[in-house]
Amino acid sequence: MSEFEMPKGYLEEKVSTAPATEKLDAVLNYLNDNRKPAYHYGYGLPNNYTKPKGTYLSSQDILNVLDKLERDNMVRMKMMGDGNGNDVEHYCISLDGEVLLQDGGYSQKLIDDRNKKDKVEQDLRISQRNEKTVKNASVAAVIVAAFVFAFQIYEFLFATCHAS
Repeated sequence: MSEFEMPKGYLEEKVSTAPATEKLDAVLNYLNDNRKPAYHYGYGLPNNYTKPKGTYLSSQDILNVLDKLERDNMVRMKMMGDGNGNDVEHYCISLDGEVLLQDGGYSQKLIDDRNKKDKVEQDLRISQRNEKTVKNASVAAVIVAAFVFAFQIYEFLFATCHAS
């Protein structure tokens, strides 16, 4: 058996198809709605979430989500007993997490970030187009000025030649 093959008798868990932002929002909403510290050791957090959308998360998904939420300071982790004399990681939502949820969660943040990026790109294109227009107008003004200057010289020379 290869080191990458699953051993026989291993219980395969259902795979989540939800986008990452929905997974993050589901756990964050759960922690917001359930204010007592929740733990994942022994799968104390549920796999099925109904808010903001019906979302299923595998145990690995939950671990990944909790890790990301903790790195983003959206949750606080405390080591607490599980009632059996074991210290386990308990999670509760932080104020940053509450604010993020009020702003629409990770899904809305992703949309907002994309919109900001699109706006910056659009502003850059407009700025570049305006620069080209100014450059082209400047070149045209120089050409017109050169023709006017040449015409003035021609008139001066023509008037000087005919006056003599």
